[in-house]
Amino acid sequence: MNISKYIALESPYPLSEATADTKLSMLTDITADTILSKGKKLGLVKDVASFIGSKIL
Repeated sequence: MNISKYIALESPYPLSEATADTKLSMLTDITADTILSKGKKLGLVKDVASFIGSKIL
């Protein structure tokens, strides 16, 4: 069975709205994950830099 037809039949919202909400929630999840992983990488870089700095000084 085609899932989009099922959603169109079963959903109280128009298909475009349901799809937009799904895309939006997926997008926010992806963005949050990306920001989190970049934050961790930046933290790691900072730790390494301070470690190297402490060894030099």
